[in-house]
Amino acid sequence: MATSNPINVGDLLAAPLIATIQADFGAAQKFVEFITEYGFEKGEPPSGDDPDEIPDEAKSSLGQLRMLKFWYNRYNPRKKQYEEIYISIPVLSLIPLPLLQVNEAEFDFNIRIFAEPVVSPSPQAQSGALTGAERKQLEEGKAANSNYEFKAMLAPTSGQKSDDKSPTMDANMRIKIQMRQADLPGGIASMMTLFKESTSVTPKAKLKPSSAE
Repeated sequence: MATSNPINVGDLLAAPLIATIQADFGAAQKFVEFITEYGFEKGEPPSGDDPDEIPDEAKSSLGQLRMLKFWYNRYNPRKKQYEEIYISIPVLSLIPLPLLQVNEAEFDFNIRIFAEPVVSPSPQAQSGALTGAERKQLEEGKAANSNYEFKAMLAPTSGQKSDDKSPTMDANMRIKIQMRQADLPGGIASMMTLFKESTSVTPKAKLKPSSAE
């Protein structure tokens, strides 16, 4: 921790939880980038069009599905000869999808708890009309209408001594995070089903001239 000043206990406990959620969300964003980069052809808006006038559905479109296409010779037992076969497979169906999520997160804190007085100033204090005794009482947190709140700071681990000259403390929090393969979202599962329909095996002789590459 970069400071030795106490902070609210809730903020201290929430910080690693928020960081874990942000990391999980970042992994999901990277997955979307992976799908976009390897699964679809990069499309560009029509030349000469104003980007502000492009329909929203065109802006959000991923474009054409990236396909892996190749030829090979396959023996046809019925014709008793080899024929050239054309294969077209979606690239995403050949790549393991890096869809990960946090399965378990374990945080081990060493913290010191402090009780700090929370003073509610009297009407005289709000108007600035405080006597010297009242001001001293307010500063010491001994006013009758004061209460306390818990604050905390990270402490050195067992056997470690803090150094007043160096506010940073090493090894005062241990974090253990386990990742697992995330369940496929419904949209991705539907897309993977469509990939099976997009895979084609066609004899070259049956292809139209315009579709041969």
